[in-house]
Amino acid sequence: FIIPFAGIIISAIIVNSLAPAFGSTKNIDNAFKLVIYSYTATFIATMITGLLPILFFVSIAGGYSFFIMFFGLTPMMKTPEDKKVGYFIVSILIMHGIYAPITFTLGLNSTGLFFGAAAFNFLHF
Repeated sequence: FIIPFAGIIISAIIVNSLAPAFGSTKNIDNAFKLVIYSYTATFIATMITGLLPILFFVSIAGGYSFFIMFFGLTPMMKTPEDKKVGYFIVSILIMHGIYAPITFTLGLNSTGLFFGAAAFNFLHF
C-alpha cells in the first residue's frame, strides 16, 4: 500500500506545482482529486489481473485513467483548452516517472532483488 499512496501524494504535489506554468489554478485539493481519480481505473485493473491472471485483458481498462486525467484537467485545475494537451502529457510523464522509481526502490529494499529487478525492467520498457 505504500507505493500507491506515495505515488499519489508526490504526483499531486507536483501536478499542483506545475499548474501556473500551464495557465491553470493551483489547488492542492483538486490536484489530489484529479490524481486519485485518474489512478483508480489502473488500480482496479491491476487488482483484478493480480487476483485472476487469466483475465489479463482487463488491464486494457487501465487506459481509462488517461481519459479521466485528460478530461478532468479543465474542471478540476481550470486548465485552458489550448494548454490542456501539454499539461496532460507532462502530468502523465511525471506520474509514471514518480511511480516507477518508488516501485523500484521499495521493491528492492522490502521484497528482495527479484521484485527490484522486475521494477528495473519496467523502467527500461
